[in-house]
Amino acid sequence: MVYLPGGKEKIFGLAGKWGACRTEDTIVVAGSPRSGTTWLLELLSKLPGRKAMNEPLMYEEARREHGFAWRTYLEPEATADEQRAYLRMILTGQLGLSPAWYFQAEMRPVRLIEHATRDRLVVKFCRLNRMLHWFCRQFEVRGPIFIVRHPCAVVASMLQHGAWDEGGLHGRDREDHALHAESLPASLRNVFDPILDRVQTRVQALATMWCLDHYVPLLHHSSGTYPWGLVPYERLLTHGQDELRRVTDSLDVPMTSEMRDQFDEPSSSVKDELHQDTRRQLSKWRRRLSEDQVAEIMEIVDEVGLTRFYTRDLEPNYDELNRMQRPQSRW
Repeated sequence: MVYLPGGKEKIFGLAGKWGACRTEDTIVVAGSPRSGTTWLLELLSKLPGRKAMNEPLMYEEARREHGFAWRTYLEPEATADEQRAYLRMILTGQLGLSPAWYFQAEMRPVRLIEHATRDRLVVKFCRLNRMLHWFCRQFEVRGPIFIVRHPCAVVASMLQHGAWDEGGLHGRDREDHALHAESLPASLRNVFDPILDRVQTRVQALATMWCLDHYVPLLHHSSGTYPWGLVPYERLLTHGQDELRRVTDSLDVPMTSEMRDQFDEPSSSVKDELHQDTRRQLSKWRRRLSEDQVAEIMEIVDEVGLTRFYTRDLEPNYDELNRMQRPQSRW
C-alpha cells in the first residue's frame, strides 16, 4: 500500500467518509488480465457520480496484510472473515490513499473533491476469478460483470505487454508465482496437476493461468445460473454499443453520451494499435502466435474442458456461454 506522508492520508480519509459508498450501488467488473476489464472500467466510470478503483488486490503489501494471495482461491461457502472485511472496505470506498484509486482529475486538490463528492463506485478486479462464487455470496453489488476473452487473444496480449515475465511463472516452490496452484483443493489439483507437471514454456504457463482463472468460475463451481452478468469481449467488440447497452440495462444504469463518445477509444492499458476493422482486431492473435503456440494453448484449454466455450474460432460458443445466464442478460 502506498501512502502519502503527513496529514494527507487523514484528509483523504475524511473526504472518503464524506463520499462513502454503499456496496449495493458499487459496480464490480471482474475478469482476467488483458480481457477488456480496463476498457469496461473506464466506460462505466463515466456514469454520473461515479469514482473508480483499479485492481485494489494487485498491491503485494495490502494482499499479504489482509490474507490474500497473488491468486486467491476460496470455496463458495468459505467464511474468510479477514478477506471479507477488507473487500467491504474496498467496496464502500474506504480504502484510504492507494495507487488503486483511478481518478479522472489530474490535480490532487480536484481529486480530493472528486473523492468527497462522488458517492458511487466502480471497481475492477483481475484477481477475483478464483473466488468469484464466494464473492457473489458475500456481497450484494451491481453486477458483478464478468468479462471473458479468447485464451489465445489473452496469451498473445500478455506476451506483447511483457508484464508476465519468465521468472514469475515457473517453479512449484515459489510462494507467489503467477499460477499459485498450491492453494487449490484436491478436486482442482486432480485436474491441473498433470498440466502443471509438464509446464515448460511461457506460453504453456500463461495458458494454464487463463484456464485456472476460467475453469473455477465457469465449470468447477457452476450450478444453476451464474450469479453475475457475463460479457464476452468479442461480443463487445463486434456488436459495439448494442452490447454496451445490454450491460448498462442489466446494471440498471443509464448509457450516457460520454460513454458512447469514448466507446471506440482504446483503454489506457492498450499499448498497440486498435484496428477499426473488428475482424482484424479479433484475429490479431493469429498473426502474433505461431501454430505451435496456438497448439500449446488449445491443448491445455481442451484438457480441462474449456473448449466447450472456446475453440480455434475467433468468437466463442455464445450458446454455451449463455446457457447459465440470468434471463435478463441474454443477448
